[in-house]
This record gives sequence, C-alpha cells and structure tokens, in this order.
Amino acid sequence: MPTYWRGQECPARRLLVRVKGSLEAVPAVEVIAGGRCFYLDDRDGSAWLILTYGLGAACFEVRELLGIEEALTPSDSRTAAAAPADPSYAAAAALPSTR
Repeated sequence: MPTYWRGQECPARRLLVRVKGSLEAVPAVEVIAGGRCFYLDDRDGSAWLILTYGLGAACFEVRELLGIEEALTPSDSRTAAAAPADPSYAAAAALPSTR
C-alpha cells in the first residue's frame, strides 16, 4: 500500500521504537520525506491511517517521537516480545514495508 506525507508519495514502515529514557518499546511509523527521516507515534494506529488513507495531509494531527534510541523492525526477534497486546498492531506490523 503506498504511503504519503503532505500529499507526496514517500517510503514509510511500521515498527517499534525505544524513546530515550524509557525501556518500553512503542509502536511508531518511520517516514522518509523532505530529506529527513522521522518517527510518528502510532500507539493508537492513527499515524499509519493518516499516511495511507489520509495521504499524509497537514489537516490531520500527528505526534512526532523525538529522542529515538533504537528502532526495532517487524522482522527483529525482539519486536514480537515487545509488541503491545493490541491485535491491530500485530496485523499492521505484518504488512510489507514500503521501503
């Protein structure tokens, strides 16, 4: 499924990240757009929906995660152990990356 940021197609993928000062891994979307890589908070699944169905439009509120210490890809063995119990994340993490 194509992903977009501000109406322009761009690479994005769902993964888990560890934010500085926390041991907990949280769901995020890694986006590469505008010459930079950034991470959006996807704990409620809204970031992925905005990047796919919402075309990354500026009218939608997204929360950028700062201070990322580690990114765990869906294929990383540590991701399964750290993944939240929410079944919607597990299903989405299984989707192929756009990278």
